[in-house]
Amino acid sequence: MNYQSFKTTLTKYKKIFLSAFLLSSSFIGVNALVAGEDSAELSTGLSTILADIAVAILPEREPEFYPVSNLTLSISTTSLFIGTSTRITPTFTPTNASDKSLVWSSSDLSIVEVTSGGIAIARDFGEATITAQSSNPAIQATLNVTVIDFPDVADFVMEAFVDSSPVTSLDVGTSAKIQLSQITPAFAKTSLLVYESSDPLLAIVNQDGVILGVAPGSVDIFADFGETRKSISLTITQPDVPSVVPSFLALDGPTTGYVGRTLQLEHDFGDTLPTDTQLTFKSSATSVARVTDLGVVTGVNFSGLTARSVTITAYANANPTVIATFDITIEKVFPTSVTLSSVSRFIAGNSIQITPTFLPGDTSDRQLIWTSSDPELATVSSGGDFGLLVGKSSGNVTITATSVMDETITTTINITILPALLFFPAQWEDYLMFVRKVLGHFFLNFLNGVLGFLTFYAYFDEKKKYRDVLVSLGVGIPLSAMFESFQFLAPGRSPTWLDAFYNASGYASAQLAMVVLFALLALLVKRKKKNIHSS
Repeated sequence: MNYQSFKTTLTKYKKIFLSAFLLSSSFIGVNALVAGEDSAELSTGLSTILADIAVAILPEREPEFYPVSNLTLSISTTSLFIGTSTRITPTFTPTNASDKSLVWSSSDLSIVEVTSGGIAIARDFGEATITAQSSNPAIQATLNVTVIDFPDVADFVMEAFVDSSPVTSLDVGTSAKIQLSQITPAFAKTSLLVYESSDPLLAIVNQDGVILGVAPGSVDIFADFGETRKSISLTITQPDVPSVVPSFLALDGPTTGYVGRTLQLEHDFGDTLPTDTQLTFKSSATSVARVTDLGVVTGVNFSGLTARSVTITAYANANPTVIATFDITIEKVFPTSVTLSSVSRFIAGNSIQITPTFLPGDTSDRQLIWTSSDPELATVSSGGDFGLLVGKSSGNVTITATSVMDETITTTINITILPALLFFPAQWEDYLMFVRKVLGHFFLNFLNGVLGFLTFYAYFDEKKKYRDVLVSLGVGIPLSAMFESFQFLAPGRSPTWLDAFYNASGYASAQLAMVVLFALLALLVKRKKKNIHSS
């Protein structure tokens, strides 16, 4: 077949080429409209197929492991206020160490408790040493932590409030309550402040900051701590109608509460509603539950799993002798289920994270005991809020996670560890991105470019040199950019200039490849004719 007959043959099928080009373009456009989650699933499925091919044909190599040579611990402060918590940050040398698993321990759990993820919780006054042990028995690090009390108040601003409004006057027989703001230093404790009235015959104040109007007149209320004294002035007025003083109080509400959750206590003043309905609430154990003056109780995350009891006391501000109590049992929120999520495959010599999801979401203790079905293939440990899996060798491994709160709550995940292959990407995520960019952008547009070239080559006269290529580029490059913009309409996806460049590069590369291919074909035909004439 000579070159002219080759051209004639292509021209004969030009409608087929055009149809194929339109179908290919439509496929790329529709694929750009696929939702992000579905697109990622498609890329992952394609990556898995290519990974299986790579495992079958490429030679294995020994996984590269980088042992931990040094470990240090850092913390925002080594002095923790009692009842607070903070995360301890480990730093590994080298930074690309293969196994960054740690086992945490405390020299005195009654003072400082430490979770499997390295969170230190200040439980009682004193000192404790936190130890982080690497998988290498010779590598460990320690940190000394001191539990201290909150600092004393040095400065503050005080105001009198009735309900949520600041006041400078008060009726006889009603109450106001002191509120403090702009407290210095931050987190300072105010429990040791001493309140005093300049004239108890006009107004009295108790150590909760409740001020009660007794008789008309002007009075100053003082707040003292050491040498620091603050004061406010109040005018006590006689109401036109005598105030109705509370004479009865009862509390009601749920008798069981949970750590981190709130419950509302309701109050009842009996048959006679007093003029002043303000109350002051107190908790018998603030390390178990706290309560606001609106009767909102919040359970506090205490140590251990056994439920704790707390008594909530309320008294009427206008008559502090009217008191009511209510007993509540605070329980921890136990998990009902745990599920695990992670990549299904990764390469030996690397590590991955396994993310647990708890139900309910506010489970009090999210620590898990991690185990591997075959430690020769993979080891697993706690990385804080996730499991840390280190691949030792290729194979299938089952990872089990068990709740420390309830050992009957357990779940598993199956993971395939791929062999370390020559010329295989070191990171699975990088490989997935490689597939998405090269196959999802460049290669699809390259194939489209081949069909575009054949279409315009078949429709245009070859005497007008390269006009078909220029037209193909003029049509294909804008199309590739337009396909990328379609992602504006796809949920979970967004176009990027880099991806548009990959699209255009794929299409343009196809034109270059086809020009070179057809030039080689023309050269072969020319040489064949020359050989025939020579003979």
